[in-house]
Amino acid sequence: MVALALGGVSVYAGGGVSLGGQTRNNIAALDATTGAATAWNPDADYAVNALLVDGPVVYAGGSFNNIGGQPRTYLARLSIGNGAAVYWY
Repeated sequence: MVALALGGVSVYAGGGVSLGGQTRNNIAALDATTGAATAWNPDADYAVNALLVDGPVVYAGGSFNNIGGQPRTYLARLSIGNGAAVYWY
């Protein structure tokens, strides 16, 4: 399964290990103009099946247990700036 979401100048993609010419584990951000992978790399340990961009965060859903450098099971809120998992409010 592939998930896509548009946010600003990036397209966020889940579901592959090689995206935009770079190795990414299950989630990546791609430059919307060139298609090249950006530095954004939350490094999910398993599949990402759903994505939603909302302002400064990307919500990710899937079968993962770790993403954005933190333990998160099935659902995560990620910084659009650096891909780190951020807390829910």
